[in-house]
Amino acid sequence: MCERFSGQTSMLVMVLAIIVIMALGVFLITSSIKPQSDEYNNLYVHNLLLSVLRANTGYRQPCDTIASAISCASLTPDRSCEGMSCYQFSARNIPAVIREVIKPSFDYYMIVQPENWEIVGGERITYGNPDVAKKRSRWTANEKILQYESNLQIQLIIAYR
Repeated sequence: MCERFSGQTSMLVMVLAIIVIMALGVFLITSSIKPQSDEYNNLYVHNLLLSVLRANTGYRQPCDTIASAISCASLTPDRSCEGMSCYQFSARNIPAVIREVIKPSFDYYMIVQPENWEIVGGERITYGNPDVAKKRSRWTANEKILQYESNLQIQLIIAYR
């Protein structure tokens, strides 16, 4: 009677081992696939915008961070940043910072405007490629910054090249 069970037991162990190995293989294959869903790209564009806004420029006030350089360019464009106007400083440095951190497969368009721009008016500043806003598959992040007692809306749009 012992011989009959030892053959069945070894066969059962082999079947269980094959099932465990197959399950491990399926797990490893599915975990190696990178997600390319809208949720992933939405998270990417929001984190990209926050990272860019918080980036330190290496200069002093009023252009010590990208957010402060944007505010200075929008609200006090003639103010001086390292020997040039805030507007010139932001036009030179902000696209360079974004190109440095954005994935090479993406293109971007950033819009900076005062809150209630449609009603109040004011200066609207853009950086990047305007065609990105017209692409069918695009992802957008919005942020507000408060400086000089004024709210600025910043919108970053990314799309595949």
